Amino acid sequence: MNPDIRNTIEHEQIIWQDGYRAGLDQGRTEMSCPHVHPRISASAERMFSGWEGAEAAHRRSVERFRQGVNA
Repeated sequence: MNPDIRNTIEHEQIIWQDGYRAGLDQGRTEMSCPHVHPRISASAERMFSGWEGAEAAHRRSVERFRQGVNA
């Protein structure tokens, strides 16, 4: 595997793991966590072009669900 690709993958895994751990820690202290951890959002922005953030993704999900229910 290309060393640059390997380094990028390893870097993304570390960022994801840090965000996941932070989210778990935050979830343990709060009843609900309505927002995605910033490190996970940053990783998603790099991985998926056009990422508009967690709120936009949630809004689209709700809209698709409502369209399916009302069909």
